[in-house]
Amino acid sequence: MVALAVVALTVVVGVGALVTLVVGHQRSGTWFSTGDAARVPGEQVRGKVKATAEQFCLRVDDFDGGDPDAYRKGVTALLTTKYKAEFNSQFEQIEKLGIQSGQKGQGSIKATGIQDLDADSATVLVAHDNTITSAQGTVQRHHRWAVSLVKVGSRWLVDDFTQVS
Repeated sequence: MVALAVVALTVVVGVGALVTLVVGHQRSGTWFSTGDAARVPGEQVRGKVKATAEQFCLRVDDFDGGDPDAYRKGVTALLTTKYKAEFNSQFEQIEKLGIQSGQKGQGSIKATGIQDLDADSATVLVAHDNTITSAQGTVQRHHRWAVSLVKVGSRWLVDDFTQVS
């Protein structure tokens, strides 16, 4: 009788431990079925997503007031069709206000991290600084952006960004 009680107790404890293990792995996102594992983006995809977000920030920060067309071309090459239309509309307003031909910007990436990533969309947090030099002097700005990307064909493109601090 005691042996049966020990076996029953062992089974109950074992099942409880197994349930705890499975629930813990599912909540932490480290437990995948075979089908789910194939859909989890790997390091190569993570690298492409981060590189696209960083390039976007650098292209926005790096400009030469004497060549606004090159600036527009460089930035829009990384944008979705939807966001390209929005960017062009905003950039036209800036051009109407006038861009100083001697004004230059230079950006630098401080840190990048992926907030969210699946097979066809991502949000990347980018901390970057830029230095703007003009006839009035030099100004340094610090930016923290959440850059939203979507996969279009085989390319990751920027679909939006927001200031996060």
